[in-house]
Amino acid sequence: MSAGFLGLIYILSVFLIPIPTLGATGDYVALTPLALTAGETGIDSPNNFNGCTKPEISGVWNPTTKAWTTPPSCLPKYLRYVYNTGILLAGFLAVLSIVRGGFTLLFTDSILGHSEAKGIILRALGGLLIVYSSFILMNQINPQLGSDLNLSLDYRPITIIRPPVQLVPSLTKAQLAELDSRTAKVRGEKQTEIDTLTDELSVLESQLVEAIEFGTDEEIAQLEADIKTNEKKTARLNLDIAGTMEEREVTSHALNAETEAEALENLENATRDEGSINRIQSAYEAYRTAMAKNPTEVINSYTEEFARISSVHKALAYGVMDHPPNLPEDERAMDYVPDTDRANQIVSDQIEAILSDRRAQVTALANLNATVDSTTSLYLQGETGKINQTANAQICQIKNQCKAKGYSCKNHQPTIHCEF
Repeated sequence: MSAGFLGLIYILSVFLIPIPTLGATGDYVALTPLALTAGETGIDSPNNFNGCTKPEISGVWNPTTKAWTTPPSCLPKYLRYVYNTGILLAGFLAVLSIVRGGFTLLFTDSILGHSEAKGIILRALGGLLIVYSSFILMNQINPQLGSDLNLSLDYRPITIIRPPVQLVPSLTKAQLAELDSRTAKVRGEKQTEIDTLTDELSVLESQLVEAIEFGTDEEIAQLEADIKTNEKKTARLNLDIAGTMEEREVTSHALNAETEAEALENLENATRDEGSINRIQSAYEAYRTAMAKNPTEVINSYTEEFARISSVHKALAYGVMDHPPNLPEDERAMDYVPDTDRANQIVSDQIEAILSDRRAQVTALANLNATVDSTTSLYLQGETGKINQTANAQICQIKNQCKAKGYSCKNHQPTIHCEF
């Protein structure tokens, strides 16, 4: 066992003894600045400490911010040299301990002396393992940490790029008129399809009445299926007209209003009884009635409806912020003085409408959850989360626009955490 232990000491000495020997053979001039190596220039070079205590030597003074734009950072350099010096000292002391333990082991005959010598050597080897494991760990994290111990504390801040708050590009009057013309054309085509389906439905219902009296069960079942298909197609077309097209028309006009009168007119047309929002809601209710036996379609309709209506409310809020209403004539000295208080209240009303509609949709989905299976229930919960996310996103975008426009909308709106 002693021979094997001595062999281990010999093998380790082959690798450890050259460390201090190599350091002794290098050129070193005491009490002189550390020289720059090839390619190193300036205060940021790892071997240059000049100017560490005098920022004005290498820093650039910015008179606007009254600060050094490139202040020297010498802490990483000192840490690097302290670490490297500690590693060298640990290696040197470990070699001394191993040599000392080896001589003790060779020149003692007592069992206690042998045990003490082995303990010295093992402790030295354990210390080396602890010291060099730090290098191995840092080298695994990042080779620069292991080779250069780059501990620079100059972290770059994360840059947040925000999407533009505008829903659609600004349109001229001619472009808006062209969009309205195309929308009206498509609406007319879909309305023609609806009229055709309505006529077919009347025929199918008449045939069903006759089949109930004189037809077979198969004929009755087929007619009932045809009627259901007809109703679903009609509901889908109505949804396209009152959903997609209505939303597109309202948002495009709200976001491209040119005067405060147009902004208020868009608001009135959308929020009044039988207005755009009411028509969208009615279309989705009819669609859900037609799709009553398809829970997935019903669930999707709630999410889609909320996305459209919340988008309309956001567009209306943007329109009012871009063109706030005018103060009453007896309260202004000029032709136009923005009534910011009323604008703030209108915007907060749109936010409250989004929250109210969210509560209604979430409640409806919660009631529906009691009637579906477990798989559909999981899907329903996911759609409920989407509604909540959409509400928060829309409200935060309105708040962001408030901030950009200089409004104090937050004085009226409920507390919702948004990252600006």
